[in-house]
Amino acid sequence: MTDPGEQWRADVDPFVDRLRDFYVCGGFPLDYSVESLRHLESAFVERFVPGEDPSFTESVVAYLGEALRRLSGGEWEWDERADVPVVVPGAHVGPGLIVPTLLMGQAVQTRAGTIFTEVAESLPPLPERAVTRSTHPWLAAWLDERAAKWDRWAADSGREWDFSVESLDAVEHLVLTRTPTLDDFTAPANADFVQGAAWYLGEVAREHRATTWEYHEDPLGYEVSGDAWAGKPYISQPGPDGHSVIPISVLRVAVKTATPGTTRTRFAWLVA
Repeated sequence: MTDPGEQWRADVDPFVDRLRDFYVCGGFPLDYSVESLRHLESAFVERFVPGEDPSFTESVVAYLGEALRRLSGGEWEWDERADVPVVVPGAHVGPGLIVPTLLMGQAVQTRAGTIFTEVAESLPPLPERAVTRSTHPWLAAWLDERAAKWDRWAADSGREWDFSVESLDAVEHLVLTRTPTLDDFTAPANADFVQGAAWYLGEVAREHRATTWEYHEDPLGYEVSGDAWAGKPYISQPGPDGHSVIPISVLRVAVKTATPGTTRTRFAWLVA
């Protein structure tokens, strides 16, 4: 029998995609910010009818909880007694649970419009090195693979890597040297090298800012949704002013434009 907590963690990203593509439909950005929770609460209260459209309710649970998970540096767990998903905040927040279904009930009952945001704004700032991890199984496998292959990748590069901001120029130079054209960059023979370089960029960001790897799928496809972030590992900071970057896309632009310094410019927020 599948563990309900494990199943829920695997379902969160697809449920958020469903909320984005079939319910919100561009009405407001699903960027996991406090402001997005204000819009979410309004949309949920307006649409919710007890017993109707459980997929909508399930999708709201996923997004609300995931936003609060990121803002609190916590993890998803399953409350077996209540049989609902809950968020266990990071240690810096203190004891207690965040129960998305309970907050949604309060939002409907009070119609205050501020239930979700009040919880988000009550959370203390994330510690500088706090890192939350996406629950998507594809990303978990990708991160494990990249970490396992790192020593070999580094040795093959012919130099040492210290995960400093200054080393961004070096990894970009290496990519421009080994894959000077887009055909080289996208060639299957170079896939492992390119993926390793992209992973390194993200890990540099994690070293210097409270940043997490993220990943989501796009069931509609780019031609319909226009979601350029889908299907690629990216890094993201929590909060409305947080930065998000797709490392492999940054490297692709550097190769396409043949412009040294592209990577350092895109990651300038690491030293801002």
